[in-house]
Amino acid sequence: MSRIESTACILCSRNCGLRVEIEGRRFTRVRGDEAHPSSRGYLCQKAARLEHYQNHADRLRQPLKRTADGRFEPIGWDQALDEIAARLVAIRGQHGGKAFAFAGGGGQGNHLGVAYSRQMLAAMHWLWTEANQLVEPSGAASIAAIQCGAIDIKRYATPVAIICGGNAAAEPVFQAYHQNAKD
Repeated sequence: MSRIESTACILCSRNCGLRVEIEGRRFTRVRGDEAHPSSRGYLCQKAARLEHYQNHADRLRQPLKRTADGRFEPIGWDQALDEIAARLVAIRGQHGGKAFAFAGGGGQGNHLGVAYSRQMLAAMHWLWTEANQLVEPSGAASIAAIQCGAIDIKRYATPVAIICGGNAAAEPVFQAYHQNAKD
């Protein structure tokens, strides 16, 4: 039996209204919500493909740990969180809070990175926190400001960079964080 839920999309900063038909744990239909005050029924191609993002075959469904030979093996959530916490605390103990920078983002405006960064900032005493306005690849003005020198990317130099919700290999500003961490 299916049901229809009203919700909002988080794939970008517009947060358009959606009407999602759900059967079990699958989205069987996604439509724009005509009652939403700003999107008024609009539906972009990303939101139309929410079922793909939610349930595609390659989506990670459990933590993976890199083995010595470079493969990945599945591990439990408790083990993954314990090992990550232990490594972060060890880095903080050895290098202090200035050893960390945080660059979080997702989609084209998903602001969950800000929430994550504030939690980590409190726990790790981090030096710098950025969110989507600077680090997302669609933030063309910010990227241009970095390229012309209005924002000095060297101030982000840090021995450890944690990228939450982004693909560093594909995002130019994350690449600068990565390079500074390596230098």
